[in-house]
Amino acid sequence: MKKCYDEMVDVVSARDKEGFIQLTLKGKVFWVPDLTSVRVIDSGFFKVKVRILEGDHYGQSGWVARERIVD
Repeated sequence: MKKCYDEMVDVVSARDKEGFIQLTLKGKVFWVPDLTSVRVIDSGFFKVKVRILEGDHYGQSGWVARERIVD
């Protein structure tokens, strides 16, 4: 999963819209609404791994930029 996060950062940094769409279609990237409840389950320097606790992606986990987490 860390690799998926790094791929996403690369395509966003390159403004590669088609690359981002491909990551989404492959299920490597998905959107979660702001203020969705999550539990932090791992931590890196600039990113944290979270478990989603509500909504369509309930139970899934993934990496997100640390600044996206609100206490």
